[in-house]
Amino acid sequence: WGAEGTMLSASPRYRIHATVTANRTKSAPRIDAVLDDAAWRNADEYTGFIHASGHYPVADQTRFKVARDDTHLYFAIICEDVNVDVMRRRFTEHDGPVYQDDCVELFIDAAGNRNSFYQIVINGNGATFDRLRKADGGSDMAWDGPYDVAAHVADKAWTVEVAIPFASLGIDDPAQVDRVGFNVGREQRSRDGTILSQWAPCLVPNGAFGFVETFGVLHLSASRTIFDASNIEADWRGRTIRLDVPAQQADAQLTADITDASLR
Repeated sequence: WGAEGTMLSASPRYRIHATVTANRTKSAPRIDAVLDDAAWRNADEYTGFIHASGHYPVADQTRFKVARDDTHLYFAIICEDVNVDVMRRRFTEHDGPVYQDDCVELFIDAAGNRNSFYQIVINGNGATFDRLRKADGGSDMAWDGPYDVAAHVADKAWTVEVAIPFASLGIDDPAQVDRVGFNVGREQRSRDGTILSQWAPCLVPNGAFGFVETFGVLHLSASRTIFDASNIEADWRGRTIRLDVPAQQADAQLTADITDASLR
């Protein structure tokens, strides 16, 4: 994803089409997992979770929305579950083995450098497990946010609502950050065995979460400019080649053809 004005490194596993835009809200949602706040009414909903090891859509889908204001990121997550009555939610303490329950996981590469990312795991009790993970496999368990979480179990679904201060993610000035690396994962244990699913799947044989190079992109502003090609010049064989086009958007493609035979 990179900083503004930088190109994305080539990776066959990187899903540039996995993008989310945070809805800019003037009123912070109440963190109660009811999800009836104004911030969510105007926010886009994202779904299409893929089985982490089989690469096909899971039966019980997960849906989520993202919002932001000047100080916080907000997440609303709905976990569909036809067997919600037998979902596993044993743990209540912070930093316990919450990941052994039915749970959702947020992954945020706030620096956008693919070197580290924050992981927050939330079960149906609203209990959390969190850490700062390194791309090389190391972890910093001392990271504890802060952030606010609520969970609610309803009929054939359970919901999660999260508020994370930008400061907890090491973002001092959100206005200077256009995008961050992002993913959502889910562990469902109410069906036979354990079903792992992700919004931006890692596409690795074991289906494990946490491969930062395969994260999607969370845009913090409505603008999704990847680079500004309005004044690009290059010297080639003693001649100057100039490209002058409007700034390109993340969902657009730029193709330049050189037709002058003398430049070939």
